[in-house]
Amino acid sequence: MKTLKQSMLQPFLLLLIAIPCLVLILFNIIIRLYIFDNAKKEITNTMESINTMIKKEYKIEENLNNDQSTEKAFLPINYALKASNMMLNTEVYLYNQMGVLTYPKDKQNTFLTQELEIQIQNYIEDKNTTAIEHIKSNGNGYLILKDEIRKRNDKRPIHFVIVSSLDSLNQPIKTINSILFFVLILGILIGVLIANRVSNKISRSVTELIDITKVIGEGQVVSSSKKISISELSQLQNSMMRMSVKLWEYDKAQKNFWQNASHELRTPLMSIGGYAEGIESGILTDSKEAAHIIGVESTRLNKLVEELLTLSKIDNNLYENQLESQNIIHFVKECYPMLNGFALKNGKEITLTILNEELYCVVDENLFYKIVVNVASNCIRYAANSVSILVIQNEGKAMIRISDDGEGIDKDVLPHIFERFYKGKGGNFGLGLAIADAAVTFMGGTIKAYNGEKGAIFDICFPIIKL
Repeated sequence: MKTLKQSMLQPFLLLLIAIPCLVLILFNIIIRLYIFDNAKKEITNTMESINTMIKKEYKIEENLNNDQSTEKAFLPINYALKASNMMLNTEVYLYNQMGVLTYPKDKQNTFLTQELEIQIQNYIEDKNTTAIEHIKSNGNGYLILKDEIRKRNDKRPIHFVIVSSLDSLNQPIKTINSILFFVLILGILIGVLIANRVSNKISRSVTELIDITKVIGEGQVVSSSKKISISELSQLQNSMMRMSVKLWEYDKAQKNFWQNASHELRTPLMSIGGYAEGIESGILTDSKEAAHIIGVESTRLNKLVEELLTLSKIDNNLYENQLESQNIIHFVKECYPMLNGFALKNGKEITLTILNEELYCVVDENLFYKIVVNVASNCIRYAANSVSILVIQNEGKAMIRISDDGEGIDKDVLPHIFERFYKGKGGNFGLGLAIADAAVTFMGGTIKAYNGEKGAIFDICFPIIKL
């Protein structure tokens, strides 16, 4: 399996090598086509100039009758070729009516070889060819172009041929290729060094993140870590460190939750078991009283289990498919009779004030009912005489304000009032307000507890849905 560094370097190196090589190949193809095209234009222009010089200035029709006159006529032409041809190394050859080379007589300092001369003669004899032709001889490339002059009363013409060597074009291309090759090699080396440095930097950062995940996997908090300089990975590092804290807190909360749940379950179970054993062994003579206590503890146990199941369902999003847009006014009105009965039983008074007939929110009926009942029951338990429920529309939200006239919430208790199994004075299981908080948050609302001028106040808000 490849490492991250190898996975990054290999494709980068392939691109770093392939792209320059492709550029070099394309450059050679394009530059050769360009130079070859310019060479054709140059040899054509050269032919026009020589043609003019031969026919007009030196009157070749009359003067080219012997070797001496031919040498005399072509000497300035050769000088002109050497002076005018910047790109090409060009020579001119003269063939008489019989196809015999008459100029130059000395072939030693020319391009002419036996193979090249045969190809030129074939080119001259081909009457259908008048354009520039590209030929190769002894591994060298040449461009040739012919023209003819007819003397009076001659059936066969005199041919003069311009031959340009392409070797002179290859030398600057080779020089440019050498420079390009050097630059490309230098660029590849620099690119490899940069890529290696970058890949090492990223690899070290990822290794650091791997070390963080190992610490998180062991259930520990990542308290410190080497700072990563790459922005995205640094954000990931910070997120993972925050996640480690949250996971640790969640794990701790879960352990406390089950520890507290076990404790709360053990108390009624021990009571039920004790009275059952007493009845069975005959120690308890008043079985009716024992049965009553067992019934009370069973009811308490059922309530605790129901609350634990409710919290579990909220935590696992089992109510998600039951969320609907509903008029919460109806739900509040349905809660009131039961709350009023509970208040009367405790010698308290509860009032309900509704300022809107319709407030539609996305809620679950069962959870909404639990929220109102749990919070209101808590207020009734701690109220001196009365509890009030106010339902209004406030800043685009439906707000249910439940308040009592009791002593209020202690400052030490207030920060923990929605924590699971946290019980204040006279609390039952410490789950009622925790369920209310979890349910409100699950349905996209907010719940806030604070002290008013007299007693505690709970504000429960949900976003209003416009139908």
